[in-house]
Amino acid sequence: MSTIGDRIKLKRKELGLTQSELGAKINVTDRAVSKWEQNEGNPDMSLIADLANVLGVTLDYLILGKEPEEKIIIKTPKEMLIETDDPAYLEKVNDLTFSDLYKNQLVNVFTFLVDSGKINYYYGGRRRSNDFITEILYLCLISNKLDKLSVFEFNDIGFADNNEWTKEMIDAFVNDERVSDETKKYVLTTHCRTLKGRSTSDGMNNETRHRYGNWQDMYPKFLDAFAAAKKWEWVKYILDVAEAINEPAMAEYNERKNIRYGDGNNYHIKFNTPRETYQTEKYVQVMAINGSTLQCLLDEKQYDLLDRANAINKLIGKTTIDKRTIDLQKMKTSSDVSLKERLVFEFTNNYILNYNGLLNSDTVTVKGPSQEEDKEGFLECLLKQYKDLYKEIILENPTSLIELAYRCVAEEKLNKLFQIAVDYEIKDLISVLMEGNIENILQKARDVFTYTETKVTEDYNGYSRRQQMNYFMNGKWVKAGDIKYTFGLVKVEDSSKIPTNVKDAIKYFNKVKEQRFKEWVENVEGKITHIRVAKENEEEYERLRKEITSEFLIGQIAKGNDEVATIKLCVRLESILKHKYGYSGDLYTMLDSFFNGPLKQVETYKPWDDEDNSYDSQMKEYYRQTELNELHEKWTGYLSKLRMKRNNLVHAEKSSIDFTTEDLKQCINIVEEIDK
Repeated sequence: MSTIGDRIKLKRKELGLTQSELGAKINVTDRAVSKWEQNEGNPDMSLIADLANVLGVTLDYLILGKEPEEKIIIKTPKEMLIETDDPAYLEKVNDLTFSDLYKNQLVNVFTFLVDSGKINYYYGGRRRSNDFITEILYLCLISNKLDKLSVFEFNDIGFADNNEWTKEMIDAFVNDERVSDETKKYVLTTHCRTLKGRSTSDGMNNETRHRYGNWQDMYPKFLDAFAAAKKWEWVKYILDVAEAINEPAMAEYNERKNIRYGDGNNYHIKFNTPRETYQTEKYVQVMAINGSTLQCLLDEKQYDLLDRANAINKLIGKTTIDKRTIDLQKMKTSSDVSLKERLVFEFTNNYILNYNGLLNSDTVTVKGPSQEEDKEGFLECLLKQYKDLYKEIILENPTSLIELAYRCVAEEKLNKLFQIAVDYEIKDLISVLMEGNIENILQKARDVFTYTETKVTEDYNGYSRRQQMNYFMNGKWVKAGDIKYTFGLVKVEDSSKIPTNVKDAIKYFNKVKEQRFKEWVENVEGKITHIRVAKENEEEYERLRKEITSEFLIGQIAKGNDEVATIKLCVRLESILKHKYGYSGDLYTMLDSFFNGPLKQVETYKPWDDEDNSYDSQMKEYYRQTELNELHEKWTGYLSKLRMKRNNLVHAEKSSIDFTTEDLKQCINIVEEIDK
């Protein structure tokens, strides 16, 4: 039979306590605990309650060794039914409700009640319009009983409104393992079933409403959810469905060779039928794929599925992801594509390198940390990356159409320049290229690839004024929107600096790019320095906030060390202005900036009680602002004296300043308010 000492030792070890740690918790020595455990004595009765509490046992167990009896819990039949989802308990349950079935997701019980025809007893014959509709649909879905919806006077899942397919329903449809593949396929063949029902007030029977019904809204949502869950087999299944729907529908539409119309959601395509028929308009139903699905397939590198999805949308005139974007994504994730190849591809637009886009793009990736992980590290890697590729990318690729023209001449690639002229439909340039005179070709390139811009004010509908950017090209004004090659144009005043000699012109272009790159490097280096300084300021601020507290400063004043307190307070104030407000320089300069800006925004207290109705809101705001202005003026006075006193102490200045101990205490309070 165990003793008190044995039980103390057992529970102490279970808790992982040493004898010293246990003794410390009840204010006895480790030697006392050791004696108890060796049965050389028992704890004093005054310690028993604390000891039992620390060991987590009852007094009966500690003194008598009596284990607590297990509490027997008796459950009601309803509780057992909810816990087990066993229909056998139904006979003993009289208060089960339809809400109980839904809240506890009693799939087995619900299935039994539907199959046995007893569900109406719990459902109460509520009609489709009842608030229970989403619960009915959800239970039928997870129980794989959607084909039994007629029990609830709901003809088919195809009649479910879009809002009745809740997020919970869609999540269950896609991710709940209880939903069988057969049920999924049943839902995804809604468009194939003929759904007949009663006529509606708008004169359309339910079959017609189904034909223009909700499946074309829900299928894309299911596709979104399956793609997000990376269940590619079901994405493929729905794409098969979309192709089977769209191809015959578009074949029927194209056979009519009429203009396409769209209703509100553009999922219906309308064409005119021959006049001899009773109905002069007809709709065909198509399924469109959401842009979110396309983007998900791109992000997850499901290129084969994306190609199919693009083809489906292209067939019906809906949005697609362009080939260039897909190719760029493939290049970014391919180990066979060099960084140079990828950057040139990404930032070359119609033969021209987008220099500003290359240097300032937020989408550029580096071999290193991301901007979110480490902004400083990212910029350092970006800088090194571009310095390494400077000659290969920036100097080797033209950044304007004029430069491209000169390079084509220098490299004897006039066929490339001819292709550009054809692509842009520049007839004047085509003519001189066909003549073959190099001087005339370059002169024409300087004429057509330059512009002068101005803002022309026009009346707009007689009500307002608008400004439109126009370009002066080839001796005439041209609207920017009417020019196919605005990207890569050079201003006339800038083009006048380009040498006429081909070699000198190329050197000039490179010099301009070199200067721009140098400016970019300096800008990035400045950002890196700013980040480093901000980190240093933050570290200094956190350290001083802990070291130079109000308590410390008041303590120095109590010891008669007003000068020490003044210097230390100014040190802390400097750290606040640098870290929180981004200032730099000496205290004098930083405080001037603070007085003229942020200080006016500081609000230290709430001057009016919300329940005080003696003034209207306008008057309250007036008095409130007046008091704040007075307070800020007072703060400016105290902090100015603090600054002057600090200068007297640090620089041994002789200026007279009346700065009392009370003034110093006021300044301590002000600095605390600023730091909040």
